[in-house]
Amino acid sequence: MTSPVDLAERPPIASLRLGRPFSDSVVRWGLLAVGIVLGVAIAYLVTTSQMEMAIGVAFALPIIAVLVRNPFAGVLLWVLVVPYFVRLSVAETAPPAIWAVHRIAIPVCLILAAMHARMGWRRWELRIGWIDLAVLGFLALGLANAWVVSGNPARTVIAFYDKLIVPVMIFWLIRALAPRGRELVALTAVGLVTIAVQSTIGILTWVAPSLLPTAWLGRAGERTTGTVGGPGPFTVTLVLFAILAIHVASQSPSVRRRAALLGFGMLAGLAVVLSLSRGSWLGAGVAIAGLAVVHRRLVGVAAVIGFVLLLGLSFGPLADQIAIAQARIGVTDTVESRIITNDAAT
Repeated sequence: MTSPVDLAERPPIASLRLGRPFSDSVVRWGLLAVGIVLGVAIAYLVTTSQMEMAIGVAFALPIIAVLVRNPFAGVLLWVLVVPYFVRLSVAETAPPAIWAVHRIAIPVCLILAAMHARMGWRRWELRIGWIDLAVLGFLALGLANAWVVSGNPARTVIAFYDKLIVPVMIFWLIRALAPRGRELVALTAVGLVTIAVQSTIGILTWVAPSLLPTAWLGRAGERTTGTVGGPGPFTVTLVLFAILAIHVASQSPSVRRRAALLGFGMLAGLAVVLSLSRGSWLGAGVAIAGLAVVHRRLVGVAAVIGFVLLLGLSFGPLADQIAIAQARIGVTDTVESRIITNDAAT
């Protein structure tokens, strides 16, 4: 029987061969061409009185310069921008931010990462394995299914691209770049901002919904979903960045910094509790158990403090939410409805 170690040590079934690097002149002429195209676009938009679009294109110039220098900046930009526009768009009428950052920037960054490797600026760490072939097969099957079966193929394919193809490209981009050092520090900082903002927005949906846009209030008073419209993506995002924060805290020699990072982790945990999603609770519990194995002492301290704080809040500001959470534990209607809809979908 093959052991996990044997599987881990096997070479990938294929890898990207990058060939000979581009010359510097190709890069310079390419950047010049992009600058000319954007300049013409800005001039056209100004002459047609589309000033907002012209300003947006002008801001695109420095962003493109940053992405060309470091494609990983595209991931940071995606995390900082896209989650706040998800609920403001549908497949055919997405705002410019979705087009610019979600639908265009990520595939462009993947191409730039390949160019960086080809020019010898950075190693290409992505190696194509069975998991990637399986994902490609799944995407091909999904596209074919959407095009043949859907009543509105164009809308379904666009939604499929937004929800599955772009995240897969982000997955490949991060693996290709293998961020380390300052890039991980930058990702941690972006993650802390995301935890703070999303948790605050989630809490405001309960205590002061009038302060938020209507698009972010789809499940106000029922679930905590932040700006993404669903408890699943909301809690996965927070748990991911909480794990990163606790990992960085474990390596920090500063007591204050460790305490601050643990505070962000506990804030994310509170937001997960307020999601009132049993699946999210289970997933977060598994993540905490895994963290406890790696960082036993740190996670133990955070868990005790978090439990005490949650217990205190449950008798005060969060009494109603905790009551709803306790009632949801025994609810079976949602499970039965999902079984029926899943059978119908199959």
